[in-house]
Parts: sequence; C-alpha cells; structure tokens
Amino acid sequence: SMANHKITLNNLNELNQYSIGYPRGMAYSDLIKNDLEPKGYYSLSKVKLYPTYNETMADLKNGNLDLAFIEEPVYFTFKNKKKMPIESRYVFKNVDQLGIAFKKGSPVRDDFNLWLKEQGPQKISGIVDSWMK
Repeated sequence: SMANHKITLNNLNELNQYSIGYPRGMAYSDLIKNDLEPKGYYSLSKVKLYPTYNETMADLKNGNLDLAFIEEPVYFTFKNKKKMPIESRYVFKNVDQLGIAFKKGSPVRDDFNLWLKEQGPQKISGIVDSWMK
C-alpha cells in the first residue's frame, strides 16, 4: 500500500475490507482461488486486474486501490529506484521466488547451478540485493 495509508494486516481475515489489484496473468489468481478464497479471506471476484504493473501502481498511488499484490523485485524497483512511497503490509512466504529459466536440456543450467553452489548463499544474496534494493 502507499506508505501514508494506515493499513495494518495482523492476519489475512482483514483482507476483505480492502480493494486489491495486480497485473493479469500473475500467480496471485491461483493463490486467491486455491488458498485465500476457500478459507474466506478474499474472493477472486473482488480483485481488480490490470494490464501492467505501471497501471496497478498508478491506481494504488491515485487511491483507487488499497493494496497491490507484487513480487519482491517489483516492490524494490518501485520503492527504491522509482522512489514511490510504498510499504509491504503482508508478505506471503514461499509463494513466489526469483528464478532463472534455461532451455530444457541446456548444459548451461548445470554450469550455472555449479556456479551458484560455489558462490554460496551469502554472496548470492549480496548480488540479488545490489540489483533489487
């Protein structure tokens, strides 16, 4: 949400009082349909879908949306690089991760996995942070 909005989500039961949006085609539709909706937290029919992140974030900024579901790299781009005054109000753990795709059977994948292992988690976190934060 925008930093100046006093939204506190202590638990997911509080989601129903807010408008939520995100770009079409994101995995959040499955999250809502398969996890949040059956538990009564939020209904997929209430979600506002947008063509792009820019339009989602514009509606958030203009007050037409209370909360936007966005991935962490997008959050850091808007917050730190575009200087948009936004704050995370709730983080879904183990839902979406940064990934790198390779063509099926690509030998580069094995080389890349070996390189990741050689670097170690601390160095990889530093690399990700330098690009995302």
